Amino acid sequence: PTINVITASQFEILAEHIEDDLFRLFFKTLFYTGMRKGECLALHWSNVDLEKRQISIEQSLTRKGQAVYSLTAPKNASSIRIISIPSKIALELAKIKPNCHLDNFVFIKQGRPLAERSLDRAFNAAAAQCGLGHIRIHDLRHSFVSCAISAGVPVVSISKHIGHSSVRQTLDTYTHLLKSDSDKMNDYIDLL
Repeated sequence: PTINVITASQFEILAEHIEDDLFRLFFKTLFYTGMRKGECLALHWSNVDLEKRQISIEQSLTRKGQAVYSLTAPKNASSIRIISIPSKIALELAKIKPNCHLDNFVFIKQGRPLAERSLDRAFNAAAAQCGLGHIRIHDLRHSFVSCAISAGVPVVSISKHIGHSSVRQTLDTYTHLLKSDSDKMNDYIDLL
C-alpha cells in the first residue's frame, strides 16, 4: 500500500472533526507516538506511566470479527518497548484515568476495547470532511515517522521508538522521506 503522510497541523484539523472524545484521543495517541493501532488498542492502564510520560508496549490486540478479540505478542520482539509520550497526550490521558482500574484497557467503551469498524468509520468521515480522503489510520504512524525525520531525529532512534526489528527496515520503509544524500552533501558544501 502507498504511504500517505500528513503534517501535525493537518492532523489537528482532522482531529477537530472527530466527534467522539475517546476516539479523538485514540487517534492523537497514534499520531503523536507512532504506535500501531493494535498496540494502542491493547494498552492497559498498567502500561501507562503518566508521571514519567511513558507507555510500555507489551502486546497487540487483534480481532476475529467485531465481538471476539485476543491479545497477542506484538509484531516482533523489538516491538516490545517503552516509549515516551508528549505531555499533551499524558494530560489528556490523565483526564480519563480517574475512574479506571489498572487492569482495564485505556481505550474502552461499555467494558470492551474500541471497535475497529467504529474507529474506521469515524476516521474516514473526518478525513473526507477535511479533504484528506486518501489517508488511512495506519498512515498516522507513517506521519509520526515523517515528522520525526523532518525534525532531524536520528533514524536509529526512530526505529527503536516505532518498534522496527532493524534500522534497515526503517530505512527501507521510509527512504523516500529522507532527503537524498546528494541534497545533504550539497547543503553541507554550501555551509563550507
